[in-house]
Amino acid sequence: MDLRRLIIIVLLVFFTFNTPTSSAAEEATTEKPFTALIIRWQNKSETTRLEIRIKEKDGWSEWYAIEDDPDRDEHETHAISNQPEVFFTTNESSQYQYSVIGDMEGLSITPFSYETKKTLPLLAGINIPGEVNIIPRSAWGANAELLYNDAIKTEETAAENKNGNGDEAQKSENGDQNEIERIVESDPYGRPYHWPVQYAKDIKFIVIHHTASVKNLDNPAVAIQNIYAYHAVTRKWGDIGYNFVIDQQGNIYEGRQGGDKVIGGHTLALNKVSVGIAVLGDYQEEEIPPSVLRSLLTLTNYLSKKHTIDPDGFTTYKEEKYANFGGHRDSANTTCPGDYLYQKLFGIRELVTYKQTKQRTQPVAAYNFSDSSKRSVITVSPESEKTFTIQLKNTGEKSWKSGTVLKNKNDLPDDPDTVQFLSNPKDPSIIATLKSPKEVKTGETGTFQGRLASGLKSGLLVYDAALAVGKNAPSKKAIPIPILVEGVRGSYEIVQRHDPKNLLRPGEETEGWIELKNTGNVIWKAEGAHPLRIHPDQPRDRTSAFFKRIVLEQESVLPGEVGKFVFYITAPEKEGTYTEYFTPVIEEIRWLENQNLAFDFVVQKKKLKKSSRVDGPIRIALAFKEQDTIELQGSTRSILYDGATRLQTVSNDETVTVKLTSDGKYRLTLGEKVKRVTGPIRMQTVSNDGYIALKNFERRPAWNKKINDNIFSGIVEIITEDGKLRAVNELPLEDYLKGLAEVSNDEYPEKIKAITVAARSYAVYYMTQGVKFPGKPYHLDDDPENTQKYLGRGVTKRADKIVQAVDATRGQVVTYNGKVIKTPYFSQSDGKTRSGKEVFGWDNTPYLQSVPDPACLGKTLKGHGVGMSGCGARAMAEEGKTYREIIKYYYKGVEITD
Repeated sequence: MDLRRLIIIVLLVFFTFNTPTSSAAEEATTEKPFTALIIRWQNKSETTRLEIRIKEKDGWSEWYAIEDDPDRDEHETHAISNQPEVFFTTNESSQYQYSVIGDMEGLSITPFSYETKKTLPLLAGINIPGEVNIIPRSAWGANAELLYNDAIKTEETAAENKNGNGDEAQKSENGDQNEIERIVESDPYGRPYHWPVQYAKDIKFIVIHHTASVKNLDNPAVAIQNIYAYHAVTRKWGDIGYNFVIDQQGNIYEGRQGGDKVIGGHTLALNKVSVGIAVLGDYQEEEIPPSVLRSLLTLTNYLSKKHTIDPDGFTTYKEEKYANFGGHRDSANTTCPGDYLYQKLFGIRELVTYKQTKQRTQPVAAYNFSDSSKRSVITVSPESEKTFTIQLKNTGEKSWKSGTVLKNKNDLPDDPDTVQFLSNPKDPSIIATLKSPKEVKTGETGTFQGRLASGLKSGLLVYDAALAVGKNAPSKKAIPIPILVEGVRGSYEIVQRHDPKNLLRPGEETEGWIELKNTGNVIWKAEGAHPLRIHPDQPRDRTSAFFKRIVLEQESVLPGEVGKFVFYITAPEKEGTYTEYFTPVIEEIRWLENQNLAFDFVVQKKKLKKSSRVDGPIRIALAFKEQDTIELQGSTRSILYDGATRLQTVSNDETVTVKLTSDGKYRLTLGEKVKRVTGPIRMQTVSNDGYIALKNFERRPAWNKKINDNIFSGIVEIITEDGKLRAVNELPLEDYLKGLAEVSNDEYPEKIKAITVAARSYAVYYMTQGVKFPGKPYHLDDDPENTQKYLGRGVTKRADKIVQAVDATRGQVVTYNGKVIKTPYFSQSDGKTRSGKEVFGWDNTPYLQSVPDPACLGKTLKGHGVGMSGCGARAMAEEGKTYREIIKYYYKGVEITD
């Protein structure tokens, strides 16, 4: 097979989005599914926050904060760029959203997917029967083709091959001879590896890492394949850099090929003397699963024994002192492996040290024991109680009788925020008491029972338990009791919200509220040591210019219940447009999920100048009528109303489905939520540049079936008409004019202006004087046979000359004797126009007289023939006449006024 073709099959890297800096969520849809994203940027400030979320099977994931990948250039000779870069593994998807809060330059996001074709490794993997279960490369789908020079075509590789691949030359390039025992340059068939397989003489360190990843990967093997392909091909390393990988379920995978003592590429300072273990997931803001902790304990214990590493010690290497067992941050400027994982390393270190020393022979004493428990870590949920047992064998000379206890010997405090022992209310240092038998003789095993209460602070706490018999002092010997307090799950659902008034004067006060369902694992409390509060976000903990007080109305909110938060708001003195982001926080414990909650405000001292003579918007009945179901979706975050009552905010990926019930009410469906309201239903985007799409409305022009004119600026309102649903578009008059298709965008600019002013006058007349549709809740419709041809936002987006004409004539209308008049116009005359009286019988329109239309002489009359002729207007514009001259020719005695 052509290896160049193989790489194209193996590594599906699609197009890159060069994305602008923005504080709003931007969405992208890819042509093919991806299972990872490569995220790069050039510069960003320290306070800038980049977040990503993925469209998964059950909807959008939570938002994930993206930081520079600490392991991207930790391979000795293959670091290729100083540009920040993150490899973010995901579940399979074709959609993602990103949000940038702050300043960022050169952001690009590249969808990535890996497809394996070969799985047979060519060097022996890890085989540890009875010790620890490790999934070999062949089982997780490591494609052996990615290991070779000819699979990774680089100029550097070609140059290296020309210089020869002798063993001594490789030792000189890849490390001194005192560190490398041997180098394997090619497979058993003589095919050279891109990254020669090097073996260390001595392993001194174990280094823990984490990776950028979504939670709950549904196929961890795919994630590891992605990391392998990214390291091997994209980064041009030739293999995965980690020695081992642990997934979120605690499964352990073989990483770098070669087996025991193979040198990886994960920690630049220590690669040749260390083993690198990566845990899938980002643990800077999230807790590690208990299964991961247990696997880390097992693997670390095995590796420590295998390489005679003291996990509690330090070793000086190249004049620097490093912890024998530590995180990537201990040897590099990085947060890796994340705060939550790093905090657990201290407990793991202590437990592994105990496991390695507990089998040593202890001198016989009056009171002695050995640990007979087969327990692992005692895991407890936050804010809960748990009973546990410990089994000890009596290896001393004397019996243990009732009242024998295990006491806490170390300095860990009795802390209600973490763990309190309840075994003896009078003495919290007692961890457990002898439960059975009543007397434990020499050689027998006793069962001790303890009870504990956990707080809200998560962590792995290791208590040293010493035996205390009767009034005797606790034994010098102690056993570790590891207790893992699981993390607070920071999840919630938005039930309903009533946004505050968004147009405010400086200093004006208003209120709003939001209802959140507690889907986490702890009680929300209004007061106490760790109350739930709402904090300004993006950036976190900033001072809000609006929020003066935010109150949780209930004293407590149990998991599954709904809490209501009331916002008391005062507008700042500075005018402008604001977006105030906020996120729930359990004080001193954790921030809950960032769901990009926000209120939008406009602060201004005076009302905006109207663009025309009318107050208020124009309402247009759309051709989307006689419907049983109407689907609405905003291009940006939108607000949904029941009449004048604000219901909730809707994200741009959500569809609102409206149906009419048998009793004349409206049935709203949003995701899994269903609501009955009296209506009418109104929806508008929070952004002035946004639009609402009628998703099930098809209106495609014959000249381009890819276009669908189903998007509208302003508000889309769903009303009932003749027992069916109909859509009405309410929007500013000038925006309405920009959505008209009464004149071609290719016409002469002065003709377009003339038609625009006439169309504005026609609309204003029916908004202020005449009534086109008596008894109906709209001014005009979108049918040119009845009123004017309105297609909506699609015209605005593609007809730049029409938009320019509207802006150039902003607010201008045709008047007669100081009053706005209706100004009919038509396509083409037969050489003269007709009067209003002649065609319509109008006696009160002296300005609608018959005039010669010489440019159209000999042509067929198209239209009613009254007012301005499109054919004649084109000819006048071609002759250099202005739109004012054109209008005054066809409408006699009129003025054009602002």
